[in-house]
Amino acid sequence: MNAPYILVADDYAPVRRLIKQTLNRSGYQRLGFADNGRLTVDMALAAPPDLIVLDFDMPKLDGIAALDELRGHPGTQNIPVIMISGMEEFHSCFDAIGRGATHVLEKPFAPSHLMRMVNAALSLTK
Repeated sequence: MNAPYILVADDYAPVRRLIKQTLNRSGYQRLGFADNGRLTVDMALAAPPDLIVLDFDMPKLDGIAALDELRGHPGTQNIPVIMISGMEEFHSCFDAIGRGATHVLEKPFAPSHLMRMVNAALSLTK
């Protein structure tokens, strides 16, 4: 079986680096990176990942709009999506789950929490 491909989408480079290091330490090496929502959708449509880690607040297309587009395409509609939120409003988290996000993780997050969500989400694709 192939190693899972995980697409990480966050416009803040230090967060992308933290997620990359966390995933690499846990053995996940097949990673893609996007710094805006439009690029996230385009990359996912071109080469559907096994999991998407998607920030709420990004340029060109915010995380919720990107999630909506992903859920609207047959090739990406069932990909697990972990939304990462720097916002404190609970309605945004509930909105993301209602629109098809698998999990929501609030910033700042512990790497162990991210890995629990990643492993749980990837178990859905087996």
